[in-house]
Amino acid sequence: MWKKAITTILLTCCSSIVVAQGQYIAIDGQITKVGNTSGNGESFFVVVQEGTGPCVTTNVQTNIYFPASAAGTEKVFDRAYSTALAALASGKKVSIYNYIDGSCNSAAAIEIISN
Repeated sequence: MWKKAITTILLTCCSSIVVAQGQYIAIDGQITKVGNTSGNGESFFVVVQEGTGPCVTTNVQTNIYFPASAAGTEKVFDRAYSTALAALASGKKVSIYNYIDGSCNSAAAIEIISN
């Protein structure tokens, strides 16, 4: 009897939990702009054109924000900024990942892709 009641409670509680899922928000795009801050806070932004994904600029500029809080550590944040600058300077394509959700507001990882 108790096992059935506990199982029912657990299934009810657990079935209503929504798990956020990360995803690539820009794939095989080119960075056309890098800003060293957003709102004078601990973040930077990039603009990606071409490529695919929900945060790639099409008609209206879409900023992809990299807040320090999404990076996990200061070193990861610094490497993301360096990688964005290297991609801009070299003209190489990038893919950008958001570990938290699919929004353009909390990116954390960026990969440079050889053309």
